[in-house]
Amino acid sequence: MSVKAKIVIFIAVAAFLGALVMLVSFCLKLSGFIDSNIANELDRAVLEVSNEIETIKLETHTAALYREFAERLKNITGCEITIFTDSVCIATTLQNGSATLRDTDVLITEDASRMVRTDTGNRIRIGRHNLQAKYIPLMDADGHTTGMIVVGYLLARKTASLWSFLIMGIIVAVAFPFIIVPLGLVVAGRVSEPVDKMLDNAHYDILTGVYNRRYVDENLKNLIGFLSRSGGSLSLLMIDIDHFKEYNEKYGYGVGDNCLKIVANVLNKGISRSEDFTARYGGKEFVVVLPNTDENGACIIAEKLLATIRECRIPHEKNDPAGCVTVSIGVAMGKIDHLQSGDDYIKHANEMMHQSVREGCNRYSFTKL
Repeated sequence: MSVKAKIVIFIAVAAFLGALVMLVSFCLKLSGFIDSNIANELDRAVLEVSNEIETIKLETHTAALYREFAERLKNITGCEITIFTDSVCIATTLQNGSATLRDTDVLITEDASRMVRTDTGNRIRIGRHNLQAKYIPLMDADGHTTGMIVVGYLLARKTASLWSFLIMGIIVAVAFPFIIVPLGLVVAGRVSEPVDKMLDNAHYDILTGVYNRRYVDENLKNLIGFLSRSGGSLSLLMIDIDHFKEYNEKYGYGVGDNCLKIVANVLNKGISRSEDFTARYGGKEFVVVLPNTDENGACIIAEKLLATIRECRIPHEKNDPAGCVTVSIGVAMGKIDHLQSGDDYIKHANEMMHQSVREGCNRYSFTKL
């Protein structure tokens, strides 16, 4: 064997072993990333489920309505939903779940109080499904826990992702010495695209398409830091759909979801500058953030949004005297300084929003920080 051939083989083996080391390191980091993302997804899902629970009266539900509610929560959160009341599984989105949950009811309900009390993520088995889950207690009118909602992420999805990346990585490791540069570019593009998409989707509300509460919390912190250095001002509008719980009870969840989409679209179109943004902050609450907007400008926007929502003429028999969907708005405006936080604006805008509700809804109230 020639010296040249030996050198080529040595380089190829070294490149292959290096690729294997990188593959193992990458898989370990990927597993940690997926675990972190699952935890974030569950936190977001718990928040969204809690918001949805606030807009309905679960105690009035039949078994069929519980199943409908579970499917609706799955569509909103992207997670599997299982509902227990009085230690009995009454609804689940897991395939064939109703046939397999009976054998595991006792196992789950023995630890249910601890799970709800500690509010920690746990890996559990429901039927043939392994999930990482969090738990939301269901309370009766006296504040007693009567059941729970299990929000779960199927670990089979994580396993499938790891296997797909592992198989792709082995192929890359074998081909690495020969086509390292072009294949590396292709793999980097294909791997980064879903990751970027996943991170981008983490800031959007799945139902309405506008930003979510997580985006508000993160963006306000950065925005206030920037505006405090430039001496700017900030106006924040907290918007609540009037009598939305009654709207859901009258017209149903599907119509209620459509109403949320319409309101979100109207609010989003009601702002024109690139730095302004709209977000869904809770089940029936939205936030509009207006950097460098003074009192006059914020009040003009509030009046415009009130009128535009009314002009949609979305029927709402339970909203007297308007007879259509309306909103109540709280406006908080202030000159930014380094001692302020986003929570200050959220708190004052929320107080003004409740003042608008107390004064009869379909109006705005203003305060200056």
